[in-house]
Amino acid sequence: AFTTADMDRELYVEQPHGYETSSPGHSCLLHKSLEGTKQAGYLFYKNTAAILESIGGIRCDTDPCLWCIDYKKDGKIFLGVFVDDLLTIHETDAARHRFERDYGKHFTITGGQPTEQFVGMEVTRDNTTGAYPIRPKLYIERTFEKHLHTAERPRATPFDTGADAPAPPRASHDNKP
Repeated sequence: AFTTADMDRELYVEQPHGYETSSPGHSCLLHKSLEGTKQAGYLFYKNTAAILESIGGIRCDTDPCLWCIDYKKDGKIFLGVFVDDLLTIHETDAARHRFERDYGKHFTITGGQPTEQFVGMEVTRDNTTGAYPIRPKLYIERTFEKHLHTAERPRATPFDTGADAPAPPRASHDNKP
């Protein structure tokens, strides 16, 4: 997905390994962003934002990853954008079909089945209320295991854990510099 955005500056990379030319040592000028470059994610989001705006998308004021498109008679569609993944919640099938047609002119859309998980969070639909509770339990458990669980991987500390902490300095009330 990152290779769909135009580069915003002149950037050269080494030729891919195994790519032979008559002039070894030449480099390649990137016309499109490349995964792994510092600006790839930003350029992809900028490109995605421009496309969403062109099809009527309005970005949320408080979170730039949340969007809404109001197709009026076809209903609204709400979007969550996470890197190159989109989560859509639509009022009607007509809104979903229209979004797939509009957005599909720019990107290949995959998926289409009900979402059970998005960026590590469980997503379900409460059929009685129509609500979509998002449960971050799996995400929290994975994050804990990766970064916080210390029982099996003790961490070093820069402090002597047996030493007493020094007392805080006492406040002076005598107005002297």
